[in-house]
Amino acid sequence: MEQKIQALLNLLLIIRKDPSNRKATVWKFIRKVQETDPPSEDNAVWELLGDLSVDLDYYEPNEKYRREDASFYGEERLEELIDQAFARFQALGVQLPHDPVK
Repeated sequence: MEQKIQALLNLLLIIRKDPSNRKATVWKFIRKVQETDPPSEDNAVWELLGDLSVDLDYYEPNEKYRREDASFYGEERLEELIDQAFARFQALGVQLPHDPVK
């Protein structure tokens, strides 16, 4: 199960570092979290992953669409959420992918 966590963290790093295909990578992250049956161990980690996937579902790169619904947010908030999540994972003792942001 550790491999699945690391794969998800790697996706987050890609989302954070490579804005060229963010929307698709965000959707990939959300789908992988939703498709995974979390084990009883690492419960806090999986809870954080689940909460983050819900939050990331409101990411919208198109400013026009963001204006239609105040729930949506853009690049800056996306990066903040991922940075905060990395800090929380670190506090839980999870080994982060190399070169985590900040």
